[in-house]
Amino acid sequence: MILISSFYTFKFIQIVNKGWFLMLIPAYFFSIYLIIELVNKTHQFLRVIGIYLDFGHASVALLELWLLGNLTGSIMIAYGLYKRVKNRES
Repeated sequence: MILISSFYTFKFIQIVNKGWFLMLIPAYFFSIYLIIELVNKTHQFLRVIGIYLDFGHASVALLELWLLGNLTGSIMIAYGLYKRVKNRES
């Protein structure tokens, strides 16, 4: 889900104007935060009702997911910004 949103963010960065571009970056990182919180709350809810999912240590898995999302997003945004500047120069 995070990788799909990173891909679409990358595509939108290339076509939107500067105002939307500046709003899209914080919105993307906030959406990563919301996805991680949704996964965390779902895991807590399932644990309360007696359904246990064994993914190893849950906190580490969530931190890795958060790191992957932010790292992927940062790379996509940097590359999208590079492509945007390169297309403007051409």
